[in-house]
Parts: sequence; structure tokens; C-alpha cells
Amino acid sequence: MNTNTPMGSVVIAGEFASGMIPAFTDSRVLIARDDVVPDYYQVRDGLFAVLDGRAPDYIAKDFLRRYNVRYILFGLDSHRFEDTENTKFPFLKEVFRSGNVSVVAVRIN
Repeated sequence: MNTNTPMGSVVIAGEFASGMIPAFTDSRVLIARDDVVPDYYQVRDGLFAVLDGRAPDYIAKDFLRRYNVRYILFGLDSHRFEDTENTKFPFLKEVFRSGNVSVVAVRIN
């Protein structure tokens, strides 16, 4: 992710991965530490609804647009991309895979 995503890109992932992404890449995350974001648990709940594939496409699209999310990391500490309903969303495109881990680009105008 560090060499293949634009600097400052917003990435969502599970809580463990979200804590590591800023340390090893030039990307930003929505969640990592609950003492940093005032509405952390509200954001986390929305993030996991998207990450787990529980959010309908219009809710997922709204969440991703609102937080300017450009990439989603699946499979490290979350469900695999192919195990979620997210594979049906035309605005999500898998751009990298290694084993169970996928990086999915968010394509919303």
C-alpha cells in the first residue's frame, strides 16, 4: 500500500490493521485509537457495517463518500472480500490480492 496508493489516501480496515497502516504507509485511517476521535464508536460501527458487508450499497456508498475513503483492506483482521456482499457493489474494485488479503479501490464520483 505504501508504494501503490497516493499519499494521504484514506483506508478502512479492521482495528488492528488500522493501527498499523499509518505506521508503515503514507495512508490515513478512520479508526485506530478510541481516545483520538470524539465519535470513534459511531464511526467504528459504520465502518464495520461496510467492512462486514452488512450495509446496503446506498449506505456503504454514503459512508465511503462522507469519509473520503479510497481503499478498503479486507482479510487481515476482517472478513475476506469474497465472503461479503461488497463484491456486488460496482463502486468497489479489487486491485490487489495476496492469499486471503485484498485491497479494494473505492470508485465513487
